[in-house]
Amino acid sequence: MSDVVIRPVGPEDVKNLQRNCFPRSTHDEVHRLVESSLRGALEGRYIHLVAEDDGEIVGTIELGAQGGRSRHRGELFRFVVAESHRGKGIARRLLETVIEEAKRMDIEMIDAAARAGTPAEDAFRKLGFVEFGRLPGGLVMDPEEVYDLVYFYLPVEG
Repeated sequence: MSDVVIRPVGPEDVKNLQRNCFPRSTHDEVHRLVESSLRGALEGRYIHLVAEDDGEIVGTIELGAQGGRSRHRGELFRFVVAESHRGKGIARRLLETVIEEAKRMDIEMIDAAARAGTPAEDAFRKLGFVEFGRLPGGLVMDPEEVYDLVYFYLPVEG
């Protein structure tokens, strides 16, 4: 594996994101997601990063700052590393980079959720997140695929 680069997402990443990170989503769905991320980034309260390895997008992470009385909190979305690249430290590098952005955005705590019983649940624990709840049946992929959600938080050290 060559050096993996962590960088902000761009419109040119849609095809690779869909193929490597969101294979259950359509190209148009991923395109809309990236457009929304770019709009949020312009407002300064959203960051969408990708991990690029030899021209291929192999991971992604998004952080949105909350507002009002929750303005000290951020929420992770779509934190994914391509199966072919798991176990190589990419998730840790994505998270470390997003934490630096969280500090810049004055975020003190990051919330996240993972499907129960998946590598993502284990990864959040390994990355230092603390479980604070479970929601039985909280995620319905389709009528035959219903999963529990596990909720986590991570304090952002100043």
